[in-house]
Amino acid sequence: MLSFKKKLNFFSSKEQFINWFFTHPDHRWILSDRYIQANILDFFDTFPLKIINKIYETQEVTLHPSSGMFACSVQNSSKSVIIVFPELKKFLGAPFPGWAHAVLAHEFGHLYHEHGKKWIDPLEAQVEADSFAIELGHMEQLANFLEERPESIEKRTRLSYLTSKYFQNH
Repeated sequence: MLSFKKKLNFFSSKEQFINWFFTHPDHRWILSDRYIQANILDFFDTFPLKIINKIYETQEVTLHPSSGMFACSVQNSSKSVIIVFPELKKFLGAPFPGWAHAVLAHEFGHLYHEHGKKWIDPLEAQVEADSFAIELGHMEQLANFLEERPESIEKRTRLSYLTSKYFQNH
């Protein structure tokens, strides 16, 4: 069966995307803090334009501050939201935003792999999103972030995956 998705956005350059992102009304909160703005800009430096276009071509993705822990992504057919909780917002404003970049890359991984549009085992979805973050160069930061989380089977599984990816690459 053929699927015809309406293309919402196509960016011909990274600069065009960055301009769209920072002028989006939902991102005013980012512009109110120069450190967060600089760290978000730095974060998108790791994204190839091809990946940006794949994520944004059929959906509008915006970041929204909220209360809770770290971040989560919510996806539907035409608009997706990455909810930025206070801890992540604090890390985004820090001088060394490695954890924030890793968490954001992980959340964008859920959108890239369209986890919100299909059924997938939750742990498999976490590992797949981690893989996306690793591909963007956030392996060490993601591992450090996970090490600080409370003990759980999910944490150990994800760290095992990260360790195996590390040894595959070295």
